[in-house]
Amino acid sequence: MEVILASKSPRRSQLLNQINISHIVLPPNINEKLDENLSPEEFVRKIALIKARTISKRKKGIIIGADTIVYSDKIFGKPLNKEDARKILLKLSDRIHYVYTGLAIIKNINQYQEISGFEKTAIKMRKISNEEIERYISTNEPYDAAGAYKIQGLASIFIEKIDGCYFNVMGFPIFKFYTLLNNLNIDIWKLMVKSDQNENRNSPI
Repeated sequence: MEVILASKSPRRSQLLNQINISHIVLPPNINEKLDENLSPEEFVRKIALIKARTISKRKKGIIIGADTIVYSDKIFGKPLNKEDARKILLKLSDRIHYVYTGLAIIKNINQYQEISGFEKTAIKMRKISNEEIERYISTNEPYDAAGAYKIQGLASIFIEKIDGCYFNVMGFPIFKFYTLLNNLNIDIWKLMVKSDQNENRNSPI
């Protein structure tokens, strides 16, 4: 069964490679505009499902959709520019915020099955000085990450405490993925390949 990642996130692809799941990457072209009427968990599940459903119309296999946001009084996605990144980091500084990732899996071989869920992780970010924020937003890190930071990168020096799944903060909660596969009666071990065979084959949209 071919595994298709309906996401352009290199981190999600890397995490699939980490558990030896060979896959192709087909990012969907969808509108991720925030719906203020939805809770954070409803929003990420909805977007993850839309991503997976969009690709399922074009490909057969096991299609994975995912979406990640940061929540602290309001939903934060990826920053639009330096000023936006600055405002987000000031908002998160010296506070607890929450990272939500929605996951959707569609299996459309022989019969159509779909399932979705979400993971939530609490993050305590230490107080960040204005100088540190300016130094950080001068790098390329904040602009391709929800909440304007990448926990696995330079922003790791800002993180005081994590309560929950670390991989969720990276954008792909591996345990939730495993649980959803089980609920679809998909044996994750049968999707794994030997390390030397596992190559991520990026495909154009």
